[in-house]
Amino acid sequence: MKIKWKYCPFSIHDTDYLQFWLEDCSKQGLFLSGSGFVGPFARFYTASPKAMRYRVISALPKTSDDNQMVQMIHDSGWKSICSVGTADIYASTNSTAPEPHSDPDIERIDLKRMAVRKIIGLLLLFLIGPGSHILQLNSSIMTGSVSSYYLFDISCFILLLLAYIILIALTVYGWHIQNKHLTEYVEPNYEETKKYGRNKNSFRFMVCTIIVILIVQSIIRAL
Repeated sequence: MKIKWKYCPFSIHDTDYLQFWLEDCSKQGLFLSGSGFVGPFARFYTASPKAMRYRVISALPKTSDDNQMVQMIHDSGWKSICSVGTADIYASTNSTAPEPHSDPDIERIDLKRMAVRKIIGLLLLFLIGPGSHILQLNSSIMTGSVSSYYLFDISCFILLLLAYIILIALTVYGWHIQNKHLTEYVEPNYEETKKYGRNKNSFRFMVCTIIVILIVQSIIRAL
């Protein structure tokens, strides 16, 4: 049995898309291991391709005994694979196994959690990116102490602002795709999953772009 790492564009909050992606991997002979994920990379073991159903459960209903709910899921034909953050991932080779506790209401909870995390992340990025530059440039203009890096700082500010605007657009678009999917109660297909995956990859790329701009600017100013 070989181990293989594979980049995953989805998070645990992209419930249906992550499930579809994992199920597609199983058809290629890649099965999620107990180690789960390390950052955006999933750890698989290789075996003969077969159909595998996956379910990502992030919000189990409260019961008097949480172990009772987990046991009920196991008794329904689902095997616990791993835990990722606040979510548990289950798998089953039984195509008729009843659904564990997974429905649109739970997915909406995941969507809200993802939205809150992204909003907080965007606010922090604004504070350390465009926000800090606005304060710095305004301070330079008000005091009249314009440094030799003024034009360079202006250029970095414009790039950061453009990247931030793109991030907001990607966030709104991604939320729209998820919300439309939940509203219409339609299972994602290959094309939709690929499309949403591109959105997630673009978001991660723009976050990295902002970080790189800030690092490069700090290095150049330190020289």
